[in-house]
Amino acid sequence: MQKDFLFSKIFFEFFILGLYSFGGPTAHIGFFQENFVKRKKWLSEKKFMDLVSLSQFLPGPSSSQVGFLIGLQKGSYLGGLAAWLGFTIPSAFLMILSALILVSFTSMNGMNETEKVLNGFASVAIPIIALALINMGKNFCYEIKRLSIFFISFLTLLIWEFPFEQLIVITTGFALGIFFNLRDKISRDTQPHIEKIIISKKNLNFLLLIFISVSIIFLILFPIINLYNKILYLQIFSGLYKSGSLVFGGAHVVLPYLEKEFVFNNLISKELFNGGYGLAQALPGPLFTFASYIGTVIGASNGIYHALFLGIASLIFIFFPGLIIATLAINYWDRFMKFNWVYNGINGVNASVVGLLCLTFFDILLSNYLGNINGILLIIISTLLIAFLKFPSWLSVLIMGPIGYFMYSF
Repeated sequence: MQKDFLFSKIFFEFFILGLYSFGGPTAHIGFFQENFVKRKKWLSEKKFMDLVSLSQFLPGPSSSQVGFLIGLQKGSYLGGLAAWLGFTIPSAFLMILSALILVSFTSMNGMNETEKVLNGFASVAIPIIALALINMGKNFCYEIKRLSIFFISFLTLLIWEFPFEQLIVITTGFALGIFFNLRDKISRDTQPHIEKIIISKKNLNFLLLIFISVSIIFLILFPIINLYNKILYLQIFSGLYKSGSLVFGGAHVVLPYLEKEFVFNNLISKELFNGGYGLAQALPGPLFTFASYIGTVIGASNGIYHALFLGIASLIFIFFPGLIIATLAINYWDRFMKFNWVYNGINGVNASVVGLLCLTFFDILLSNYLGNINGILLIIISTLLIAFLKFPSWLSVLIMGPIGYFMYSF
């Protein structure tokens, strides 16, 4: 009974936050701090900042990881699950609903009419990604060694296309981070010291075994099978699992991974992908729920139930690796982070993903907007709203959708 009450309490608290947490990961973390440190007193300021620091070294969206870790601290496994479900469900519901509406609108009016609205939505993503690139560049590429990793990643992906190229580039960034000895004073000062969660060693070892087994299947076995025999479910779930495993440096970094897995493999059109990503900027909660939009759009061709199944399953597969790693990390962190090469490697990964995101930014910009005057005007208006007038992203999306439809109608 006590566990059920605690699960419900944690779920409710995060569900309420998930309804109004606009503004991206930094704003989300601010909401968490206000609610769980200052008001609810669930944890101390020091413990909260330790969790925030730890989240920076984990794959996945940092705000979701912080929320999940708070839930773990409060209620162990079930507490973490309650926190993740509560914070994620509002955004995921809205993303799935948006996907169904867009697919229905397209079937009734044709793709050309849908593209007009989607172009307006997608244009908002351009200044948002540009600002994210600037901030990430300041944080992760502020010296010649880190800039070198950035350019190596960017140019490699620009010039060559080969199997598993993103995974190889990330691995190369990790190795170069170790080689360049990128661990710095800031990293050492932010090393968290977190008390262990009361989870038995047997359960942790079992969880680690599950994670390793699932990762081998989804990161190695399924992609190899897909090279020779394209199986829809294997493509979708392995693509999402890989994306969720490799996203370091901020939620926007998931964009190039998802584009590679779903747009380049012709599972979703570029217009629906970019438009959905722009629409995601208007919704509260974690940006990773964009995966539920992708799954819903892909599944909609076989009916609403298939769309709902793929939408929900996609959400689970993209979050799963980051949440499992967080559960393991919070228990082993103090021992694991004694190794300097871990900091070095992760700093290299952060620099390499900036190159990855930069390539995707220019790809979207050049292929969708700079070739026509309407696209250029949309970018100018979106940038004005986001960067200069400081409009919130959700309001900018609501404004740009109708503007895009109007401009492309003439």
